[in-house]
Amino acid sequence: LVLFNPLLHAQQQYSDAAAAPRDTLRFVVSESFKDSVILLPNQFIVDRSDTALVGPGRLLIRGVEYRLDYRNGSLLFDSSFVNGLVQVEDSSDRTVVLRYAYLPFRFRDSYFRRELVVVKDSVGQDSVVRIARPPSSFSLEEAFGPNLQKSGSIVRGFTVGSNRDLSLNSGLRLQFAGRIASDIEVAAALTDESTPIQPEGTTQALQEFDNVYVEIKSTNLGATLGDFNLNADGTEFASVNRKLQGAKGFGSYRVGSATGSAVVAGAITRGTFNINQFRGIEGVQGPYRLTGRNGETFITVIAGTERVYIDGQPMVRGETNDYVIDYSLGQLNFTARRLINSASRITIDFEYTERAYTRSFIFAQNTSRLFDEKAQFSVSYFREADDQDAPIDFALTDSARQVLQGAGSDPRAAVLSGVTVVDSNGLYIQVDTVLTTGDSTRFFRYAPGDSAALYNVSFSFVGTANGEYSRIALGIFEWKGPGGGDFMPVRFVPLPQEHQLIDLTLAVTPTDDLRINAEYARSIVDSNRASTLDTGGGGNALTFDLDFRPRDIHIGDLNIGSFEVRLKERFVEEQFVSLDRINVIEFDRKWAIDTTTRGDEEIREASLGYMPTEGISVLGGYGSIRRGDRFHSTRLDGSAAMRGEGLPTASYYVEEISSEDESADNKGTWLRQKGLAEYTFWKLTPVV
Repeated sequence: LVLFNPLLHAQQQYSDAAAAPRDTLRFVVSESFKDSVILLPNQFIVDRSDTALVGPGRLLIRGVEYRLDYRNGSLLFDSSFVNGLVQVEDSSDRTVVLRYAYLPFRFRDSYFRRELVVVKDSVGQDSVVRIARPPSSFSLEEAFGPNLQKSGSIVRGFTVGSNRDLSLNSGLRLQFAGRIASDIEVAAALTDESTPIQPEGTTQALQEFDNVYVEIKSTNLGATLGDFNLNADGTEFASVNRKLQGAKGFGSYRVGSATGSAVVAGAITRGTFNINQFRGIEGVQGPYRLTGRNGETFITVIAGTERVYIDGQPMVRGETNDYVIDYSLGQLNFTARRLINSASRITIDFEYTERAYTRSFIFAQNTSRLFDEKAQFSVSYFREADDQDAPIDFALTDSARQVLQGAGSDPRAAVLSGVTVVDSNGLYIQVDTVLTTGDSTRFFRYAPGDSAALYNVSFSFVGTANGEYSRIALGIFEWKGPGGGDFMPVRFVPLPQEHQLIDLTLAVTPTDDLRINAEYARSIVDSNRASTLDTGGGGNALTFDLDFRPRDIHIGDLNIGSFEVRLKERFVEEQFVSLDRINVIEFDRKWAIDTTTRGDEEIREASLGYMPTEGISVLGGYGSIRRGDRFHSTRLDGSAAMRGEGLPTASYYVEEISSEDESADNKGTWLRQKGLAEYTFWKLTPVV
């Protein structure tokens, strides 16, 4: 029923010959065609969808000059038609072209659980006995044909040791890919690992052990079930890269002269996106520990999600390349190929497992191209939300729910006491003391085995110099007084969050030289879905970009060269929260930003370039940024380059940036220059 029910619907769908796949066959008629049945490569021919032409284009009469068996896919020519045609000397006039529509399925004539066979009587008489026996085992080739390639392995083992119990290990890995119909392809990777582990981040290419997915693609439709990467690129405010577990469907369409594509995905996120930026330590290649959004120091990075940059340049993973990473510990080490010093600007984008709540991810995007693809309009929607009723690594008690309801959007207010009173065999004792200010307070001292040790205490990181305790060993904390440590005896209850974003883009290309882009996005953030006191709201972002590049401009018979003009304006409200990175890697350095001041941000940029001939270019630009009412910066840049056959290679770049931060009463000016010149003669290339 599972196999044949969709096929029956498919046959009904393809009853319209225009919707079914088509095939074209050519035959050069000879004597062997007389009274011979020709088997076609397809079994299910759409009724009366066939046409047959002979020679320069004479239409054959269906049912008279040829007969077609639609069910079995066989062709028979009339003998008198063949006798008359074989007398023609020119083979092109004896060529028959057959076109037809068909259903993309092949089946055996019969399917049965047991088959009836006839054997002689065992006593040696002439009588026979009819018995039923099971047929040969079923194979995938019977259903999908011989084009499906399969491979896999099964592992069974056990582990035993002097200090551990016997444990069994098992694993199943199956991969198959191929074409199951004329226009349908399938690829799948299925695993059943009893102990899935993350791959080592020491090679450029990763082999992930726990990927499970099935991908089906046809001409205009496709779907992926299981683990997949979502790469929504092409926009400024809604470019998202995620590793997900769920389902994704995609397809393309045509309506009149308009074409388009659509993608829909619903999944569970494997991690949380975060950005780490810091300076390197002189002569220290690592390890550099990555931290979570709230300063978590012990995190697990999702394999393959990291993007590492030094001074704005992308790095390549691998022991023979730039860096290696320990995903389980969240530690980054740079190789000797990339030396780190105190001036190194290190940026890492990555996803990590937060394991607070089950988090869902919904994505939908539609892109339409109009007017011979001179205009393109796109609509994207994202929703990333925690399920407040499905915690992962903690118990959501009634007291925790009350704390969440009263915390609003402040994660520091969602705390519970980390102190647990026990009858005996505790780890900490409670001590009363008096501060230098004269106020009395209580703290906990690590003293296992003491008769007064009636407390077990859980500590949480609250920020550098924001706590009262310091960690001196694993599980051991020492009281240092207010502001003297980084930990407090509290337990934070994670806030269940929801983040929605909608993005609209319009790109118009009225001429080959002119392109205009406009984009609008709005984000809505609910910082605590379990509370009605959350004051979070929405923010808007808008950008406009004009790019004009006329080539080979002529005044009379004189070619004066090519030009490049670009104008851009971007406005981002303070409340706007993106799902992924929206700024370039060296954004702060580009605008000389050395402040944490927040506010509405407005950027204006303009540039003009001139190329008098191929290989020579001159470019100049101006830009300004304003963030809130307290910070603004302006920049001027210029560049010249020369490169061509028989010419020396030379380039020069200069930029001047002036910034002012009124909140810190700080002003700064940067002047950066970089030049390069080289020329090759004979076998030498001197470089400056």
